[in-house]
Amino acid sequence: MGRRGEGSGGGGPVRRVAIVSDWCLPRHGGIETHILALARHLRQAGVAADILTSFPGPDEIDGVRIVRVETVRLPLAGIAVSPLLVGTLRRRLAAGGYDLVHLHPSQVAPFCLAASIAAGRLGLPVVATFHSMMGVLAPVLRVAQRLTGWPPERLAMTGVSSLIAGQVEAAMPGRRVGVLPNGFDAAFWGAATHADGGGDGARLVSAMRLQHRKRPFALLGMFAEALRQAGPAGEGATLTVAGDGPLRERLERLAGRLGLAGRVSFAGWLDAPALRGLYAGSDLFLMPSTRESFCIAALEARAAGLPVVGMAGTGMRDFIRDRGNGELAADDADMARRVARLLADRTALARLAADGEGLSPFRWEAVVARHLEIYGEVAAASRSGST
Repeated sequence: MGRRGEGSGGGGPVRRVAIVSDWCLPRHGGIETHILALARHLRQAGVAADILTSFPGPDEIDGVRIVRVETVRLPLAGIAVSPLLVGTLRRRLAAGGYDLVHLHPSQVAPFCLAASIAAGRLGLPVVATFHSMMGVLAPVLRVAQRLTGWPPERLAMTGVSSLIAGQVEAAMPGRRVGVLPNGFDAAFWGAATHADGGGDGARLVSAMRLQHRKRPFALLGMFAEALRQAGPAGEGATLTVAGDGPLRERLERLAGRLGLAGRVSFAGWLDAPALRGLYAGSDLFLMPSTRESFCIAALEARAAGLPVVGMAGTGMRDFIRDRGNGELAADDADMARRVARLLADRTALARLAADGEGLSPFRWEAVVARHLEIYGEVAAASRSGST
């Protein structure tokens, strides 16, 4: 076995972890938010966790060390493309003395792929948590398997939800795939105090990056249709969309064409305290995306006491129970019908909001415990396979 820092993974418990992602704050998104929170909570649990990324920004955020690897990046797309990346990452991983590498790949993740190859050459155990629906990732994953030659004992594959874990298992027959979900801060989000709207209309909210994949145009169309179906019950209802992106101006114009001027507002990107405040003044959270691998925004909204209406067949099924603590629609028309029904039946809306079951496995305490369990398993298996 090699020396610590040279690929052995050490001889004892996992003490140092490299969290690797192509994306990181200050870019805003689910992975970016998750990996910072994960590193912070791992540190609180006694594990020194650093983030390694090719995305530029500060070297420290919220007390978490971020190793920004300078490399050639594609214009506009921003992804790393340097052929020198594997060697660079091998040196960085060796110098960091890490016991384990935790990859967080999304749809396109050349930085994570390079890190997996580097970790394999160092003999470091690897955990990979996939954050996107497989789609074109499935053949890429099989190619990556051949490129890296990952020994089974040195690689734990996981998905951010049961949906993604199932897709990874289908893409990699014979691999056992676990689930490492996103987490939420129960004390923080649970502190949202909901104000009584009195006789005002229902206050609907969504939080998303304003890009096509999140389907914000469909969101406006469904809101307009729900208002039409609700009739008088929809009077005064409003929709606030938190988040920013390249589609904002087009969405504002669409809102006007749909007759929603004054009823739809775009709040821009909000930090967590501001988002919690928005949720505290709202009645219902909507997520129209059909490709949500998990949807941390919906989890946080639910934790803040908002019922969620999302799409069936997404990762939200892990924490949203249809007609329990939220609703899962089959398609756009079904979502519009469900929203219209809830606008007309505030008792049903209140019943969904009051159902707090099903969130405990996603509290950070439980999520970190599961991470440490998987880290320990793959590290022990790696040591056993190296002897």
